[in-house]
Parts: sequence; structure tokens; C-alpha cells
Amino acid sequence: MWRRVRMPSSDSSNVSSTLTIREIFGPGGLLERCHEGYENRPSQLEMAELVEQAFEKKQHLIVEAGTGTGKTLAYLVPAIRSGHGVVISTATKSLQEQLFEKDIPFLQRYFAPGLKVAVMKGRGNFLCRQKLHQIGQQPVLKGIDEIDWLQRITRWERETETGDRAELDFLPDDAELWARLDARSETCSGQKCPDFGRCFITWMHQRAREADLVIVNHHLFFADLAIRQDDFGAILPEYSAVIFDEAHEIEDVSSNYFGRRISTYR
Repeated sequence: MWRRVRMPSSDSSNVSSTLTIREIFGPGGLLERCHEGYENRPSQLEMAELVEQAFEKKQHLIVEAGTGTGKTLAYLVPAIRSGHGVVISTATKSLQEQLFEKDIPFLQRYFAPGLKVAVMKGRGNFLCRQKLHQIGQQPVLKGIDEIDWLQRITRWERETETGDRAELDFLPDDAELWARLDARSETCSGQKCPDFGRCFITWMHQRAREADLVIVNHHLFFADLAIRQDDFGAILPEYSAVIFDEAHEIEDVSSNYFGRRISTYR
């Protein structure tokens, strides 16, 4: 899927730009020299070459890559080399975290030191500073655990750069407290909020606009498409190409946003 081309900043130039894909992924290539445990895999090389061709020719490409192919590097390196603003959409948070915390830092270290990458998630993943201040002034807490969690979240709010709940390893997944603190839009006052300039959602969008690669999940990607279709604006910044990892999940997710349900009752 292609849109208006947005060239990344000049800082994202990388040392692999003058090499061929084979000189990067092949035997004795750049990856092998940079990664101590790297194992040359012909299937990874073949996939990387196909992805690069798809970028160059602006063509659609579907790849079924078995376990052990090394697919993330096979599409990340061509994406960086393409010179396009690229969105990478995944089905799971674990893959988002692998990309952002493992694969991307490796590439930034050895291939593209100026590469800018942003992760975008749904609003429910982020802390609302205004809600935190309000609940601190009029606390309605359930038990000692919530009192402890609130104190720790209050300290964390002063230190975190993202406000992402994923950083709160002490908070249980089913904690009701977070539902009273997250940045879901139902109660958001937008630019009228006194914390708008310091809002973690505002910061997330700023990072995404400046990024060369934006990592999202399928739900956020198709929600953005649905909003654009109805001329309600956009969630994601402008991009030129999309890579769907875990693409087998797309059918169900896209159907939720673009499908129609028919029944005798309705």
C-alpha cells in the first residue's frame, strides 16, 4: 500500500546504502561481520532481495516465511534503505517490543545511527496526566494495593518519557486503577486540557511525525484507514509504504472496521 512519499531526514543515512543486499545478508557479508551469532540463511537473503525489489518498483509483495528465516531483518534493512517513510504493522505487542527493543537498536548501532523510530499504540496504553492529578486530589481507592500502585505511578509519571503502561511491570493486567488513569478519548478535552503540551499522546504523535519508521499494530492501522475514509482526519502520520508482519491476522481485524454484518433480526 503506497501513499505520498515522505523522505526521511538526512540523519538517517546508513552505512549499508552503497552495498548490495547480497553483500549485507550473504556469506561474509556485513551482518555476519557485525553480529557475532549470525548464521547465513539463503531464505533470508532471498526475502530481503524480494522486499527491496518491491520498494524499488512500488509493487505489492506477499512472503510466507517459515520459523528461523530471520524475516524482521529481511524487511527492516530494505525499508531503511528505501528512503521512504515506512509503517510496520504487527498483530502482537510482543513483536512490537522485539522490533523496538532488539532489532531496531542493532540496526541503529551498525547500519543507520541516525534512524528515527517511533511506536504508536492505542490511547488506552498511555497515562493521562490530568486524570492522575485529579485522582490524587480526590482519591477513591480500593485497598492497600491501589494506594501503593498510585504512589508508584505518581513517581513514574515524573520520570517517564513515554507514559506507556508497558513500563509498569508491577501493575497487574486486570488492575481497575489503570482504567481510571488511561488516556482514552471519551473524557479527553484535547487542546483545551491544561496538560495538552505535556500529554503523552501529544508526544507520541510528535515522535511519529519525525520518525523514519513507525511501528503500530493492525488494529491501529485499520482504525486509521477507517478514519481517513470518512474524512475525519488521521491517526498515523503520512507514510509511503506499509509492511504487515503477522499478516495472517489482517482479515479478522480489517473485517471489524470495513465489514458489514447481516442477520434476520437486523
